[in-house]
Amino acid sequence: MGAGGTATGGTGPDGGGRPGLKPAPPDADATSRHPSESPVRSRAVAGRRSMATCTPRKVRLSWKPTEFSIIFRMTILVTGATGKTGRHVVRELLSSKKEVRILTRRPDEVRPPSGVTVVQGDLTAPESLSKALDGVERAFLFPVLHAIPEFAQAARRAGVRRVVLFTGAWAAGHTERDRGSWVYPRYRAAEAALSDSGLAEWTVLRPAPFATNALWWAPAIRADGVVRLPHPEAVCPVIHEADLAAAVTRTLLDDGHHGAHYTLTGPAHISQAEQVAAIGEAIGRPLRIERIPAEQWRTEAERFLRPGIVSDLLREWSDTERDPSTALPVLPTVAELTGRPARTFAQWAGDHTHDFA
Repeated sequence: MGAGGTATGGTGPDGGGRPGLKPAPPDADATSRHPSESPVRSRAVAGRRSMATCTPRKVRLSWKPTEFSIIFRMTILVTGATGKTGRHVVRELLSSKKEVRILTRRPDEVRPPSGVTVVQGDLTAPESLSKALDGVERAFLFPVLHAIPEFAQAARRAGVRRVVLFTGAWAAGHTERDRGSWVYPRYRAAEAALSDSGLAEWTVLRPAPFATNALWWAPAIRADGVVRLPHPEAVCPVIHEADLAAAVTRTLLDDGHHGAHYTLTGPAHISQAEQVAAIGEAIGRPLRIERIPAEQWRTEAERFLRPGIVSDLLREWSDTERDPSTALPVLPTVAELTGRPARTFAQWAGDHTHDFA
């Protein structure tokens, strides 16, 4: 949605004071080392020593230290697991051989992959969280903003060590427009509820607008191939949901991200008109754009979006269409966190042809 900052940690509008990323050490959850003597061996040795003191000659006792290893299977809770981003997070965690638990209001409707445990619960119903959080070490928190304070406290009481939350790029306050947006204070309040919760470790991700917002156009593309937009030349470095999921996974599994606020973007600015063209290329047929009045779009959008968000979007689109330099800057954070370049919108369109066919 529009705001700046790069990979940073600490306080201030952009999370200030921690430029760049340091290589994180490998995950160290697998092995716990015990002292060289087990309790059983210690008692046996004590007995042998007492016998030695009753013997007139000296007895030399020796043994080789023994090392024991216990393998711990880290359990990670994923909220919003049935959504576009959450599904990718689950897939990434499973590929890393982690125990995954998902929270859902309707478990009967979920067909989880092997290795996933489903628990019934609702972020907006704090009393339902204790079972879901029992035995969890780390959690990915979907941004149901008003529910975050209660979740953070429940997670702390349950002994959850690390929570990763995503909000939105507007929270970085890149421009005066962003800082004056309807959503800015709500994002910041949610982030503060997490940082002030007393959790041992937390990280906030602030993604740019999702490429999946283009799915709003799918019915029109399927119907007549005409996409109706109030500001078709508005630009933004939209992000592929798989890149956000990869960043979530790395901050869940790798150390060194506590207290950080990371703004994530796609690899380039792209206008809405260019997005429509990329979708047409991916599905193999030309699409057309029709410019419509902003108020017409507002009336239609307020059926499914809060009026405050609709106003924020229209203001940003109008500004970035008139002056692209006011758009959220392109940042390298996805590559810094994941080791892979951010995916282009053309790649996203190729991944989603079935949505527009």
